[in-house]
Amino acid sequence: MFSKDNILQSICRVPGVNEKSIGIEEDNYIISAKIKTCLTLKGKLLLIDYNVKIDFPREFPQKLPKVFVQKGEISNKFGHVNYDKSLCLGTDVDLRIRLLNSEPIGTFFKIVIAYLAEYQYWSEYHLYAIEPRSHYNNGVIETYQEMMGIKNLKSISDLLQSIPVRNVDRNKLCPCRSGLKMKNCHYQLLVILSKNKSIIQQVKKDMEMLNEQY
Repeated sequence: MFSKDNILQSICRVPGVNEKSIGIEEDNYIISAKIKTCLTLKGKLLLIDYNVKIDFPREFPQKLPKVFVQKGEISNKFGHVNYDKSLCLGTDVDLRIRLLNSEPIGTFFKIVIAYLAEYQYWSEYHLYAIEPRSHYNNGVIETYQEMMGIKNLKSISDLLQSIPVRNVDRNKLCPCRSGLKMKNCHYQLLVILSKNKSIIQQVKKDMEMLNEQY
């Protein structure tokens, strides 16, 4: 569990995050900040200037934060906004994997800044800088398809059922039906998906949804 001081120290190391304040509301820290910086995306220089409010769970990274921007700063036409008006930063499993490092708070803020840069590019040029995934369940499916390099949902589900993977599984045939041993196929990815309890729980939740799709 992170303290207010831990959070502030981590945020201070992220360029472009200014005017920070932290309050407490039930089980969340409420972080208010101005994100102001210049970034280059696809050769275009972009000015990023947004006010954000982040509902930051005390149990982060087991629970993921929700990010909101000041009303009117993000157009509904952009599409990547959740029903509760929080920013859609990616699928939960994708975010959890990206937070697997020694600086998860700083990484999360960098993910927010990257989102705002993509929005700014879209706002100025009416094009997506990065081809977006679909929303909700379809986006989750696409995440695993890209991650695993396979399209078949049954094969993806079979791979996920092997989580948490163990070292003794290395010489078993890979559940994706490639005919290869796991160590020569999807083993390293399955190790990442077995890294901690929150990722394993997320995978199990996603697997239930996948199993309803075929």
